[in-house]
Amino acid sequence: MLSRGVRRFGTAVACLFFAGTAAAAAHAERLVFQRGDSLYVAAGDGKDVRRLFAVGKPVGTAWAPSPDGRRVAWAAPVKATDRAGLGLKARPMTVYLAELSGQRRKRLFATDDLRDRQGRTVERLNVGRSPVPEGADGFDSWLLDSLAWSADGKSLYVSCSLIGNVGGHATFVVDSATGAAVIDAQGRWKSIAPVTEVDARGAHLVGVGLDRDPRTPVDSDAPPSEGRYRPLLVTNLAEGKTTSLLPPDVMADSPPPYSGAVTPDLSPDGRTIAFGTLGGGLWLVDLGGKAYRRLTEERADDMPRWSLDGKRVLFLSAGARARGGSASATGIYELPAPPARGSRRALIPDATAFFVVPD
Repeated sequence: MLSRGVRRFGTAVACLFFAGTAAAAAHAERLVFQRGDSLYVAAGDGKDVRRLFAVGKPVGTAWAPSPDGRRVAWAAPVKATDRAGLGLKARPMTVYLAELSGQRRKRLFATDDLRDRQGRTVERLNVGRSPVPEGADGFDSWLLDSLAWSADGKSLYVSCSLIGNVGGHATFVVDSATGAAVIDAQGRWKSIAPVTEVDARGAHLVGVGLDRDPRTPVDSDAPPSEGRYRPLLVTNLAEGKTTSLLPPDVMADSPPPYSGAVTPDLSPDGRTIAFGTLGGGLWLVDLGGKAYRRLTEERADDMPRWSLDGKRVLFLSAGARARGGSASATGIYELPAPPARGSRRALIPDATAFFVVPD
């Protein structure tokens, strides 16, 4: 049997090894984050913070860097029109694109003047399998939630939610170089999945689906379930098939903590999803939805992001003091990814959203 001293020495060596490998990996990546109305960039270990440029205060995560970390897209409201309502025509949004430095800034598209690849105006939406009421295929029935990039950086995913109590999500596509909308045969902006808050890796797109009983099929027009569920949905982009990862045998009167998913993020190898929950901490699940594992129990933990080597999970949390921040501020933290173990470490204070990109 090993002596206590030898065991302690071995543990110390293991901790030092993890710290060394984590530090090396952190130098190969950068953190792009929002603080106030501006974007900032930092080294992967949270050091060398510098301001990039202002993007305003978007609702949700209405900005995203490209997979190669060289560009960033963000949405900003246009001056309101004389039209009544709150949707994307009456309150249009413009999406801009720039290099991460802020240079070569350009207008990519606007929701009140969206065009297809032939320059034709796009007036209607094809929401696909998202169950919405009749007549809700116009821009004024929808709000922009979030932006994300395809894995190859050639497309920008625009996630929207239906206005009103009925509910509905849809993610649409534009060309990231031209801003041209991807349309169907009838000239409607085509939805590729009934989800919002999306992340893409390879041929898979993961997002958050409509609040419905998990025993209900994805393409059903059943009404929402009054806040009990926000299931993770995975879309195989090659096949156009969307599957719910929430087990159908979840009891409606006692839903598990992982049933209310938010902000999912696919691991670099595309096999595991890290996600936040509505008051239930952070969780992990494999792409097939067969093994849910709790990562943290802090109710304030949110927005997990994998490090580029898959060995760490970074996330937002409030109520604890990040480096140099206030006790109540939301900051960026990290944990070693399972099966490794370790304590959370504060990286950056006062951040409201962030992404991990290559250096």
